Amino acid sequence: GGNGESYEPRIDGDGSSIVFSSGASTLVAGVEGTSTVNTILWDNGSFTLLSKDPRTGKGVGGAAPDISANGNIIVFCSFSDKLVQDDRNGLWDIFIYKRGIPVL
Repeated sequence: GGNGESYEPRIDGDGSSIVFSSGASTLVAGVEGTSTVNTILWDNGSFTLLSKDPRTGKGVGGAAPDISANGNIIVFCSFSDKLVQDDRNGLWDIFIYKRGIPVL
């Protein structure tokens, strides 16, 4: 189990994938401490950190996720400027994760 609260679960159409927000640091590698909420994907028994800095692999924060019916597209929001290059607007942004594509 996790050492922090998890919430905002969204389940794909066949129930095989769940995306959620979590403050836990014990569910997936790359999360340190429990003060930052991250977006995590559970898919057929394994966890994937989606709200991570692509250079360091560390969780940088993400929330309010949703997932498509077929589970191939996930959206979430984050205030971090480390998820994509050249994010200099200083605002919350919406990010799209597509299975099979390594960048947001």
